[in-house]
Amino acid sequence: MSLNLVGVAQKFYYTDQGAQVPMGIRQTIELRMPEGTLNGNEVKNWVRLFLLFVETCKDAQMPSNLKPVDSIEELLYILGMAHPEKFYLLSKGLHETKTWLLKRVKNYGTHKGKREASDKLKFISA
Repeated sequence: MSLNLVGVAQKFYYTDQGAQVPMGIRQTIELRMPEGTLNGNEVKNWVRLFLLFVETCKDAQMPSNLKPVDSIEELLYILGMAHPEKFYLLSKGLHETKTWLLKRVKNYGTHKGKREASDKLKFISA
């Protein structure tokens, strides 16, 4: 999954003569799914994941350091599926999406990510 969290888009307006005049810049977000699918379960989980992420980030502070996440816990926190100081009870659908995401990381992630995702899956499935 690729989440390009911050980009910059130039806003323009058009004059009567058709010229583009810059109005300023705004922060943007780009969410990309890594592959096409016709699997309804995959589509449902991608949509849930993106909606939760956007909802979580709406009121969040912009991070001062845009570095890759260090752990599965940090990833789940940024996506709105966990918190370091609170206990989250997820709906049945979001629990399904969290499990789906962890399985994807376990199958396609880095060595460390695969291990952490596997451990987290064992924990939430117990």
